[in-house]
Amino acid sequence: MNQDWKSLPPALQQQLIIQMGLALFCLVLAIGAFVFVSFTVSIPFLLGAAVLTISAARLYRTGMRGQYLILRGVILKVERTTLRQRPKSILLEANGKALLVMLRNRHATVREGDTVTLYIADTTPLYEWRGVHRLHAYLAMVPGAQDTAG
Repeated sequence: MNQDWKSLPPALQQQLIIQMGLALFCLVLAIGAFVFVSFTVSIPFLLGAAVLTISAARLYRTGMRGQYLILRGVILKVERTTLRQRPKSILLEANGKALLVMLRNRHATVREGDTVTLYIADTTPLYEWRGVHRLHAYLAMVPGAQDTAG
């Protein structure tokens, strides 16, 4: 198992640690709600722990089978939310194609000109709209440094 864990890329390892930590936290909250309040209050926490555990197991299986792709690209444009100006989506140039990625983590610090590495499952659908490929789901994203060459 330790050898399997080391064969995963660090970004996927980090996602697994986050998901399992959140699942454990939900389980602790469920136990606390069961002990101090009632069983019915603990049900949502148990469901959350189950969903997070299943998601982590699926991510682990995808990583172990090598059923993921690594995309590297340069950010051409960052689309931001209206009110708080957080990143909503990024337009990447990856392998000569334009790729619009909808961000899950709006706290990510991404700027135009930065490089980004995306880990996506090989079954992830890509949608094309007006000549731009759209990606709505990814396993992990690793922002890189700004390219100074050129």
